[in-house]
Amino acid sequence: MTTYPTGPDLLTGGEFGLEASIVPVIVSLLIAIPMLIAAHRRGNLVPMRRGRR
Repeated sequence: MTTYPTGPDLLTGGEFGLEASIVPVIVSLLIAIPMLIAAHRRGNLVPMRRGRR
C-alpha cells in the first residue's frame, strides 16, 4: 500500500517526504540548542581551526 501525504509542502516535505519538512528542523533545534548551551557552560566547545597559511 502506498500513502500520499496531503497538505502544505512546508509540513509534508512535498516530493521529498517528511524528512524534508520543517518538522524535523524544529525537533533538531529543540534537541541541539540545550546541548550546545550545556557544552558552552562546561567549557567543552572547541574553537574552529582556521586553514593553515
